[in-house]
Amino acid sequence: MPYVKMEVTKEGVTREQKAALVKGVTTLLHQVLNKDPSLTFVTLDEIETDNWGVGGELVSDLRRKKAAAPSPAPIASPSVLADTSGELPALLDCIATYLDGLYFADVERLSRVFHPRARYFSTAEGSLKELDMPTYFDVVRGRVPASASQQPRYDRLLSVDLAGPHTAMVKLECALAPRHFTDYLSLVKDEGQWRIISKVFEARPLPRT
Repeated sequence: MPYVKMEVTKEGVTREQKAALVKGVTTLLHQVLNKDPSLTFVTLDEIETDNWGVGGELVSDLRRKKAAAPSPAPIASPSVLADTSGELPALLDCIATYLDGLYFADVERLSRVFHPRARYFSTAEGSLKELDMPTYFDVVRGRVPASASQQPRYDRLLSVDLAGPHTAMVKLECALAPRHFTDYLSLVKDEGQWRIISKVFEARPLPRT
């Protein structure tokens, strides 16, 4: 009868997000340890940011510093300068939604930017792994969102290659503890909307801090 206690900073976590955490942890224990979900207990405690410290500073102070700091501009290759079709803003909006979907483990957001016929490929685990979208979304649903642990975001847009008004290739980096990812995304504009048609990635462990 597993009992899991989670503590999060009190920063407006919604009821829906709490439900997603409970479901994600319960699913993880069932998948990894074969624990009966009906006998798995999960509790959530919300801690005021003045009562939580990281790296020698209160979380409330860290939040204020982060809010005051200017956001770094995405790093993009000169290939974006060749955009004469005006598609770059819509393409970047698609990528931003994709990164948000990963960080929050939000299938609804990801379903907006992945084409229904898209495919996911990786050999990060030693052999070729291919997933269709329903299978990939089930994997995402089973994750504990990085946002739940206040994990810092590390999103870098490395290059955008617009071949024309309907085809593009994007390279980016992101981190979802305990791994760092480099993604190669092929995108197509279908029915007036940019969507990811394939995702190929490499993963490596995050360095210990």
